Amino acid sequence: RIEVQNVGERCCVVVQLAQPRTTDQVLEQMTAERRDGNKRWGLDLLAKSLRPGEDEEEAGLVVQNLSVPLKCPLVLTRMQTPARGRKCTHVQCFELRSFLELARRHYRWQCPLCHKTIAPEDLYVCAFTEDLLELVEHDEAVVDKDGAILNLGPGKSALFKLDIAPAAAPAHSEEAEVLDGAAMQALGGGGGGEE
Repeated sequence: RIEVQNVGERCCVVVQLAQPRTTDQVLEQMTAERRDGNKRWGLDLLAKSLRPGEDEEEAGLVVQNLSVPLKCPLVLTRMQTPARGRKCTHVQCFELRSFLELARRHYRWQCPLCHKTIAPEDLYVCAFTEDLLELVEHDEAVVDKDGAILNLGPGKSALFKLDIAPAAAPAHSEEAEVLDGAAMQALGGGGGGEE
């Protein structure tokens, strides 16, 4: 029963029924809708981290290799579904399941690494980090300035090299895997807000 009093001349009432989805249901939906066109995004972030900026180059600083953590910063376990916000510029990811569960419980939709707000539609699974998780058995992947992974697991080719040449087109466009806003709303998440 809904009662409305003293609303003036015009009034609009909307009733929307929603059924919250579990984290497992949302993850299943993401897997069902999976597109693997966003590997370039992770590679571009890695390449940018390995290339010196103008200030570093002038100072003679050169990055010889970079460690990419494969453990989630939220729960400190190896990631299964690595994710990051579209506005994030760091290589490291977080475990999507852990992020969704914490965001659902605490209504905090911020990157645990850079603290930028992550709107539901800006949450991406990183196919590049998924590949690293398959290739490297350690808790971090060590990549040299030429893109070679230095700590591959046993039986994997030591000659494996990442293509870290800059991409011609924007890296994370419509091809990236996105968790849609409706799914996040159903989980009880808001998103939005200012950075």
